[in-house]
Amino acid sequence: MVLVSSVVLFLTASLASAGDWAHWRGPEHNGISRETNLVADWNLDGKNILWKSDIGGRAAPIILDGRVYLNCRTHHDVTDPEDKINAREQVVCWDAKTGELLWKDEFNVFQTDIPSPRVGWASMAGDTETGNVFVHSVSGLFRCYSPEGKILWETSLAEDYGKISGYG
Repeated sequence: MVLVSSVVLFLTASLASAGDWAHWRGPEHNGISRETNLVADWNLDGKNILWKSDIGGRAAPIILDGRVYLNCRTHHDVTDPEDKINAREQVVCWDAKTGELLWKDEFNVFQTDIPSPRVGWASMAGDTETGNVFVHSVSGLFRCYSPEGKILWETSLAEDYGKISGYG
């Protein structure tokens, strides 16, 4: 049985105001947070949960300039054949403190042999100088977004270099 869990962000006030986590494995590229006074006991009944979203997937979110970004699939029931057929990839942006959805961009999955449940595999990367974020889709689509969700540029790695199984 495949279990798809929600993206749940356990952000304390200190983490929300902490430095950026602009790429996979954090600012030091090692998965270690140097923050102190973090919550030691997690409670799924609501204690210590600042906000949560039912949008989620396999990629790790990044935090940049008070925003949370995630690359993921649009349909979550990976056991439903219709969801498998209709699933698209999306980039989602939330306000890190409130969980308000600021923007999202959906796009088709094409030219890939990646199984539908693995759509949204790659974590995004953020540029701490410009605030722009970069996504690499399972189809080989490589995009740069402004913090407001505008696509600044894109290229198809599949068209540029040929189809490679396992983009993302």
